[in-house]
Amino acid sequence: MRTAFLCLLLAACGGGSNDDDDIPDHVLTGVVGGNAWTFAQGHVDFVGQTTGEFHVALYGESYDTCGQPDATELLLTSFPPEPGSYPFDLQQNLTFVNDEGGPVNKIATDGLLVIEDVAEATVTGRLRARFDGDNDVAGSFELATCIVPAAPLDFEACSFDTPPPVGDGDPPAVQAVAAAPNGNVALIDSTGAVLTYGVGGGIACSVELVDTIALPSPAEAIDYDAASILYIHTIDRLYRYDGGTRTLDCGAVSAATEVAIASDGATAYSIFVNSVDRVAIDAVDCSGAVWTPGNAFSVVHGIAVAGRDDRIHVGGLINGEVQVLAFDEAGVEQFRYGGGDLTRAASLGECGMEFCVLDSSWIAVYDGSGVLVGRSNIADVVTVEAGFLATDLAFPPGGGPGYLGVSAQRIGSFDVEAQLYRAVPE
Repeated sequence: MRTAFLCLLLAACGGGSNDDDDIPDHVLTGVVGGNAWTFAQGHVDFVGQTTGEFHVALYGESYDTCGQPDATELLLTSFPPEPGSYPFDLQQNLTFVNDEGGPVNKIATDGLLVIEDVAEATVTGRLRARFDGDNDVAGSFELATCIVPAAPLDFEACSFDTPPPVGDGDPPAVQAVAAAPNGNVALIDSTGAVLTYGVGGGIACSVELVDTIALPSPAEAIDYDAASILYIHTIDRLYRYDGGTRTLDCGAVSAATEVAIASDGATAYSIFVNSVDRVAIDAVDCSGAVWTPGNAFSVVHGIAVAGRDDRIHVGGLINGEVQVLAFDEAGVEQFRYGGGDLTRAASLGECGMEFCVLDSSWIAVYDGSGVLVGRSNIADVVTVEAGFLATDLAFPPGGGPGYLGVSAQRIGSFDVEAQLYRAVPE
């Protein structure tokens, strides 16, 4: 599965006054992503799983209370659930999110957050935060409290014996991730090559390079079946690899930016813009056609095949709202979820007994009937000081730990590096 985001992450960090007298009394306003921005509405999303902190989202437009507007610019931060003055630094900070042309997260460590009152239904306060001249806000706000439990996932940073190459962020250092039942993990690097890694034993997550697969054209999407066989989709071709050896070339197929493989490896579902295609695969050949559910979406974001029931989950924009629809193999809708909870369904995957959706800045977890059961802020997961882009979240068929791919940049560096995090369902 692949998130087709192309972005440049820029690093900046500076010190500033921590005097709350410097925060103006007017409503929170400034610039986000170079665009004029004024706070309109926000809410406390959830409470941190280990820290107990409130995680909040602030938007420049109005929406249904406790919903998720289709916003292109927003602010994310967190704080202890009590009044106080909290200077921003590497641990306590604010993320500027700009979704124009693909989400870019810029972490501001210059500023101050003042929480004046924490009531049962509202939180009031003031803040000043600056990343650079295009991301700079100051003023007051009032938030609704809409507490959602933390996602039932434990994350751990992985170390590479041979890291993917660094780049400038365009394309991202990690473009896509796939997790295999045998413990292997594959990713597409910034050059479009596919790297496969074996995961070492022990408590710590360490990955060792097994193979590098170079293709005639850059890889766009990857996925494993239940036999740990890897499928790679370039923009218009589909390949099958077993243990690093190519065992099938489907030839020319429809263009795709993401692919999902049924657990038995007999069917591939791919997406491009607003179309979903289905490709039948056997030992020596492939045949594909447009799949009916593609017509439901104005824009398709992500796709996955759930192992428990072989339902095909497709996320995208329907009538101006981001939703995920679950279909049977005949293309008949079974249920839908995410409406009002999501701003994007960038990547989908079955995680334990739940289903995970990678949004622009957080991971939302739903139960088997589509009810939201938890959410985690990605800024609390990644170990980076300046900017990051979470590109893909993948879990293996049949269950087990998954992996979150991140393209990240550190303070003082122009290089964008690949980061990988193991996600273990609780």
